[in-house]
Amino acid sequence: MAWFEKLCRRSGLLIHDALRAGPKRRVIRTMEQQQSTPGGLTLRRTTIEEIEIPADGVSPREQDHR
Repeated sequence: MAWFEKLCRRSGLLIHDALRAGPKRRVIRTMEQQQSTPGGLTLRRTTIEEIEIPADGVSPREQDHR
C-alpha cells in the first residue's frame, strides 16, 4: 500500500504547485571531488545555483520594457 500513499502525495503536490501563484525556485547543487595520492589531500568544490522563475513566466527585467 506504500505505492498508493506515494501516488496520493505526489498528485497532491502536483495540484498544489499548479494552483500556487508564487514564483518557483530551483536549486541545483553539484560537487566535484579530487583526491591526490601523495599527501592524502582531498579537494572538493561545491557549486550551488539558484534559479527563480516568476509565476507569469516573465522576468522583472522584461516587465520594465512592456
